[in-house]
Amino acid sequence: AQTPLDYVLAKGSVDRNQIVFTEADVRLRGGRYEGQLVLDWGVGKGMAGSGTLHRVDMSRLSTAWLPGLKMVGNLSGNVEFRLQGTGRAQWLDSLEAKGNLAVEKGEIQSLDLAEAIRRGPGKPVRGGGSRFERLDFSARLAQGNLLLSDMRMEAGLMHAEGQVQGAASGQVSGRLNVTMVRGGASGVVAIEGQLPVIEVTAQ
Repeated sequence: AQTPLDYVLAKGSVDRNQIVFTEADVRLRGGRYEGQLVLDWGVGKGMAGSGTLHRVDMSRLSTAWLPGLKMVGNLSGNVEFRLQGTGRAQWLDSLEAKGNLAVEKGEIQSLDLAEAIRRGPGKPVRGGGSRFERLDFSARLAQGNLLLSDMRMEAGLMHAEGQVQGAASGQVSGRLNVTMVRGGASGVVAIEGQLPVIEVTAQ
């Protein structure tokens, strides 16, 4: 299998069944991680780290942890993570992570917030998408469940705030307060669906 790593540059030390990198620079295909990194090949085989992500390809992450979600953009921010196992499948199943992150110049497909506001309460929207200049959020991933809280989306003439959560099963739900700058329209939009189908409805 191909590795997603381009190269690793790090300084550290060996401690029994661990390698502790105090300064790691990991270049990925579509991103970079800088920070601490611990590789454990003892009883609890796995990896843990705390550092900073730089311009990670969001489309690859969304495909890995929420198959069916189509999201593009450059992801950056601080992150802590831990995973166990010896292969990709075990890593994805065991991964726990949290961080304060931002996606720049992106788009979430099948989530048309502006159209939901335009149609008004009780008229669901499927398809479309929401482009944005910047999306800030706090993320927590555990047991395949992803929670995005304190979300703030800046999309030119549209602003949105709230939270969205996705389950390992592909079920997505959330609520966002959406404001349209032009015309002053605003409202709460509910998000529900089973990926890849998402339905957004103004309340």
